[in-house]
Amino acid sequence: MVRYIANFAHKIITRLDFYLKKTENALIFQITYQSPDITDFLASNTYRTKNGLLIAGGSYPEFKDSKNTIYLRGKDSSRDWKLDVTRFVGNMQRDNKYEMVKEALTEFVDFIKNSQSFSYTPPAPVVLEPACWFVRL
Repeated sequence: MVRYIANFAHKIITRLDFYLKKTENALIFQITYQSPDITDFLASNTYRTKNGLLIAGGSYPEFKDSKNTIYLRGKDSSRDWKLDVTRFVGNMQRDNKYEMVKEALTEFVDFIKNSQSFSYTPPAPVVLEPACWFVRL
């Protein structure tokens, strides 16, 4: 039997979609989509943003103000959809942290998109069986 490897170009589009909402003296944070290259980077690295926040992979997404850390999705996907609520003393502090989180995540995604030192390895090419065109992943 002859096997053919399909030469599909694997183009990963770096993307991070998140929900960040101000409520009374609190922020609600949730990751709604995280591209695989971000997850792979965070499996063995962290990133310190210019505004001082650390971005790391965690058990579940959360903003830990006491540690100046934003945890994104990790390898365990069982709690990826968790909503995180971070409480503050007042709305002024909440507003400052809201802007910091937005800036930090934007900077981080730009870093991943433009990074020369980190390259994402896509999954193995698709194997096609000519007799039935069955795609194995």
